[in-house]
Amino acid sequence: MGRYQRSLRWAFNQFLIRTSQDTVYHYEIGHCKPSRIIFCLTQRCNILCRQCGFWRMPKREELTTEEWKKVLLDLKDWLGPYRVQIAGGEIFLRDDIVELVHFASDHDILIGIVSNGTMIDQGMADRLMAAGLSYLDISIDGIHPETHDYIRGV
Repeated sequence: MGRYQRSLRWAFNQFLIRTSQDTVYHYEIGHCKPSRIIFCLTQRCNILCRQCGFWRMPKREELTTEEWKKVLLDLKDWLGPYRVQIAGGEIFLRDDIVELVHFASDHDILIGIVSNGTMIDQGMADRLMAAGLSYLDISIDGIHPETHDYIRGV
């Protein structure tokens, strides 16, 4: 299934979920399944943002690539089509990020990444696109470089 078809499928699923959420809310019955999941795959980061505490935290054990793949498939079994957003810390500090994007895309899971952008070069961008990345959010804190650099600590 191509990206366009996956996007349409996700959008239709989104419509159904939101419609049922409105109905459930209106009639005060049951609950609905989520349509978007946000995962923090790592707390490691390569910059020292003033507003963030990840870089101040002690290092913690992270799930393995295989454990994350199982989580993605278990959620798909429960939710059907869904969108996952992976974030951190800085997600590109994980060596398996392209593999996880490719795995999700191969299983018709729309997948996006939130990053500070400091570790993305042309080669990484090309690998992510080839792996089927749905979207990439890059954090920018200010229209002036001095503001951004002050907030980001680099």
